[in-house]
Amino acid sequence: MCGSLITKNLGTYLGVPLIHGRITKDTYKEIIEKTQKRLAAWKSDSLSFVGRCTLIKSVTSALPVYFKQTIKLPMDIYTSLDKINRNFLWGSSDAKKKIHLVKWDTVCLPKKLGGLGINKMKLMNQALLAKVG
Repeated sequence: MCGSLITKNLGTYLGVPLIHGRITKDTYKEIIEKTQKRLAAWKSDSLSFVGRCTLIKSVTSALPVYFKQTIKLPMDIYTSLDKINRNFLWGSSDAKKKIHLVKWDTVCLPKKLGGLGINKMKLMNQALLAKVG
């Protein structure tokens, strides 16, 4: 009618995809890819346990913060990010699996309660959305 084309891809604004449809796990798969790429540069074998814990807290918690402040992410994204963090903390990879010595729920507890203070992605997303709201 007015000569403009219909498109499915509206691009991104500040790294967040502009969508006019349903949010799926494929919409935000770049968050997972960025996190994996960042951690792939570090060898978990060459870092101590404390170094891996610090890296998880600083890198993987900070990367998707803008996404978590603006929208509620799908559950698959939370589980994938937590899985990446878990495997990196315990030194697991696709080639070799290692035993996770402590439950992830225990690891994510505050240090005062015996955990390592690593944030769960779902709880952090809810807290950031509540802060903005």
